[in-house]
Amino acid sequence: TRALREIEKIRVETGDWEEAILIRKRIGSAAPNTRSVLAHLHVGLARSKRGDNDPAAVRRLLKKALSHDRRCAEAHIELGDERLAQGKPHQAIALWLRALPLHKGVGRLLLPKLFDAYDATQNREGFDRLLYERLEANPDDHEAGIWLARSLTRQGQTEEAQLRLRRLLDRSGGYLPAYVELARAYLAEPSQREAVKLLE
Repeated sequence: TRALREIEKIRVETGDWEEAILIRKRIGSAAPNTRSVLAHLHVGLARSKRGDNDPAAVRRLLKKALSHDRRCAEAHIELGDERLAQGKPHQAIALWLRALPLHKGVGRLLLPKLFDAYDATQNREGFDRLLYERLEANPDDHEAGIWLARSLTRQGQTEEAQLRLRRLLDRSGGYLPAYVELARAYLAEPSQREAVKLLE
């Protein structure tokens, strides 16, 4: 089994996903994580097929990945990207929302995508609601705090955005992206003196 894993690793490093999948199937139940590894390998194969101009084949591979492991965040994300490329933002949102709780750091990747997708569906309230829920569950979710402030600023609620960013800075001890977003919130106001002070 150890030798097969080493060969599998080499196949992955060289981008030979199909061979890596065959090797992992040979490893099978000898490794308890085989199903999650197979899901990852099918996502890798799907990505490699993107240049073949066969989106249906890519989607089949991503669905195959999920058949191995429903908790494979990257499969949900990639399938959401495919749905968005098809002009189906509602379906993309649903898939990305499934991925959010599956991996601790995935918000950094998904919140920008969700921001644009909710915009495409003309449902900014849905995006804000998502952020409020995430912050209620975890007040130290910096990414959600930044995106909520950005959304509030765009809606003209600059005072609320500034208040939330200052609270975030108090808790985080100087989170640089919060300073940048706070400057943007100040720049959205008629008087931009505070933004200049902050950036100096």
